[in-house]
Amino acid sequence: FEKAVESFHKAAALQPDLENAHFNEGVVQYYDLNRKDAAVAAWKRLLRVNPDARAPDGQRVADLLQHLQ
Repeated sequence: FEKAVESFHKAAALQPDLENAHFNEGVVQYYDLNRKDAAVAAWKRLLRVNPDARAPDGQRVADLLQHLQ
């Protein structure tokens, strides 16, 4: 999981608007590494790129964050 997070950071450094990198980092941080704060930070970066970003199931990331905070 740590290598995945590192890869997401590298991808976002090369292409800061790469929404999947930010979203997937949040998923790994929250669900796999139990790092809520890091997940929230990743999803906030995603919202700076796309304020209307959505999870694959269609849920708005902003709504997801609201439930976590």
